[in-house]
Amino acid sequence: MIAKGETSKLIYLLAALVGCPLFLSGCGGGGSGGTASDSSSQLTASLKVAESVSVVDSQGSGGTGIKALTVGYRAISPVSLSADSDYHTDEASVFVEERSAEAFEIINEILCSIGQSKYDEMLNKGVYKAQIDTNQCEQGRDSASEAGSESQNQSSGSSMPDYEMWTVESSRASNSAPQIVKVWIEQEGGDHDPPAMIFIKTTITEGKSDSNPVGVFDLYFKGHPLDSNGDPDTSATIFKGYLKALESGVIRFIIDGGFSSADEYNVFTEKVAVDKSAGKGSMDIFNSYSGTYGSGSELSRYNIAYNDTHFFRKNPYQPSDRVCLDRADFDTSAWRYGLYDSNGARVTTNSGFPIKTVTGEHGWVGYWGLWIPDGVSINNGDTVYKETYGPDGGTLTPYTVFASGGKLKRHTKKSIQLADMNGIPLSWHECDKSGSGNCNDVRVEWSKGDQFYKNAFRNQSTNWVWQDITSQPILANISSDWDFGFWSESLGGSGRINLRNSSGNFTPPTDSTNVIFHVEDIVYPTDSDIPGNLACFENCPDPANIYGSNPFFARSAWDNMSTNFSNIDQFVSYTSLVADTHYVDYNFDSTTMQLQYGASFAVMTSATQENEWGIWTGAMFDSAVMSNFSALACDWDPDGTCPWQAWDKLDTFYTWESGPDQWNKLTVLSGVTFDPPLSVEYMHGFSNYSAKYYLEYNGFGDLHGIPGKCVDMDTGLDSDCWDSGGTKYIRWVPAFTIPDGSTVISANSGGTEYLVKALEKEQRMKSVAESNCSSLSVIDYTLPGMNEWIEPDIGTKPSIDNAPAVIGGVLQ
Repeated sequence: MIAKGETSKLIYLLAALVGCPLFLSGCGGGGSGGTASDSSSQLTASLKVAESVSVVDSQGSGGTGIKALTVGYRAISPVSLSADSDYHTDEASVFVEERSAEAFEIINEILCSIGQSKYDEMLNKGVYKAQIDTNQCEQGRDSASEAGSESQNQSSGSSMPDYEMWTVESSRASNSAPQIVKVWIEQEGGDHDPPAMIFIKTTITEGKSDSNPVGVFDLYFKGHPLDSNGDPDTSATIFKGYLKALESGVIRFIIDGGFSSADEYNVFTEKVAVDKSAGKGSMDIFNSYSGTYGSGSELSRYNIAYNDTHFFRKNPYQPSDRVCLDRADFDTSAWRYGLYDSNGARVTTNSGFPIKTVTGEHGWVGYWGLWIPDGVSINNGDTVYKETYGPDGGTLTPYTVFASGGKLKRHTKKSIQLADMNGIPLSWHECDKSGSGNCNDVRVEWSKGDQFYKNAFRNQSTNWVWQDITSQPILANISSDWDFGFWSESLGGSGRINLRNSSGNFTPPTDSTNVIFHVEDIVYPTDSDIPGNLACFENCPDPANIYGSNPFFARSAWDNMSTNFSNIDQFVSYTSLVADTHYVDYNFDSTTMQLQYGASFAVMTSATQENEWGIWTGAMFDSAVMSNFSALACDWDPDGTCPWQAWDKLDTFYTWESGPDQWNKLTVLSGVTFDPPLSVEYMHGFSNYSAKYYLEYNGFGDLHGIPGKCVDMDTGLDSDCWDSGGTKYIRWVPAFTIPDGSTVISANSGGTEYLVKALEKEQRMKSVAESNCSSLSVIDYTLPGMNEWIEPDIGTKPSIDNAPAVIGGVLQ
């Protein structure tokens, strides 16, 4: 059975079926225009429907919960901005999240994806291409298992866009005619799903408005597997369905399908019928699966009723599964934010652009590397073309590909005092001091004026989900350690605190203790300050054994102290260190941009069982600069060497990574650099304290670093993320919301100030006594059937060779 509160098995099946992009997709889009005249689009008004729907509409700005205080920086303010600035004209999407809304996840993924294509702004401009970033609106982001992902997925590719090319046509004959949006999606196959062609036809008769926030439209879709020639096999249908939003306020949705793979057979059906004008509805979610890993089925049924003040839900199959919710008492969370400059203009980044290969395939190259369809290879020295959109086909600019087998990163030291980190969750690896080898990931928070306390743990037995524990001080646990190392999403990665004074004695941390962390960026071939040699003491890859169970030089790993501790500890002065005896001295080849030892490169091109995600070195530094070595002199013994001090003492150090994935490698175009994510500093005010967060802005709508918490989906209250009995419905949500009009300061570009505005918000109603819903009655609605399905007769996918007109939701 499916764990309650986790992403629906149906969603998982669809994700496996179509490789995520349609149903687990982003809310930004792309396209590349055709050649229809602009005059018709100027004379004919475009219709636009909602990019998400809720069982119940959102309320105003009421609600309860912790309100943020105004603290920190206020050099710019929204009131000084022009009314037509992006800050004031960008709309925020607000929806109500409630457990029966699980039935709307697929609906909202479809609407969000189509909205990403900017069909409204591409009206009557012919067939165009839409490059969709499938990461932007992933519906599984609220799974309780996400409570562990922020420190389990620390690879450099965790923020990399995942693009998919759509073919789209948006047309309307006149202002009295419906608007037709046609979409063709050719999807690659995966381990458990076949390649497929998806056809979608949307007919819009009325756009969304204040009186009808959804709009009036029909959307029909189907998916066919591709045959050996790459053509849709219309004799086999993987899935099909429809979504209808009627003028009466009724919403009807159904998807039905099934598929088999080498080890599993799946059947799924989902049905929804909601009458928003009557305040009632019903929904069914059914799926069954059988195969190598077992079999099972699940049927969820919800009947709902609501009025202006309350919302009632019950499951007719489980009499105890019923709840009354207060529509006026809710908490709010924001999932997406935009940054704006002092003029109110959107802050965007030069993160990459679309490319076309000499053989006609379309892809993307940017800061995180290269995206290209499966089966297409691009090698060092190849020519690709930057695609620039234009109404007459656009332009192609040739570039030479520069591809390295790995990626060198520069880490620049930053610091913050513990007082500014009050209440920020940190992930700390704690092992049993008895030497048993039992270790846990522990959640720790600093209590201002006091000390660190641990309040949760996770390990394999909890499926890496946080399990709350009684708050306990950890001072005694760390008193024998030299430093306190942790990982924090709110600082953008790892951090360290020195626990020893110059005499080597333990020094308990205080509010004024400095916390060291680092801002990272990628080293490019065009950089002028690339070190020729890099000294490595920790996790130094051995090219001759890079595919072995331990791919690192033994002499460089001080955790192997039983055999070589005397080579690298305080018994050797930094002035007596010998290259390739006490440390590994690599050459960094700026021609190939690869780490080299002797005549061999430290490059991994395929995964191993021990290193599925690639390899990473420890801190490396320019071995030609003696002051780098002197910084390693032990604080308590200047005649000894403490290599771990590189993380704390050096203003700049480097790390090398290499692996099988594109994000493990540096793939750029000669003479071109891209912007790294923008690191910004944000001070959030709580009721009795404030805390400083370092957030990462990857582009418009994509702001990371806010910690999370778990909430009970029935009560709306904070909850333990761990549910050992599988009896609770739990969601993972941001721990706080940045108020609109707050400001952040750039951490790495001269302290530039930016305004923040939420672009996507959810409201969570709180439970009250069922007597408050006594006037509400539920009924079993007749659910939609496939007899109402109509073939999306949009024809074969048009052949178009133009550049994308929209990328990631941004018109080009």
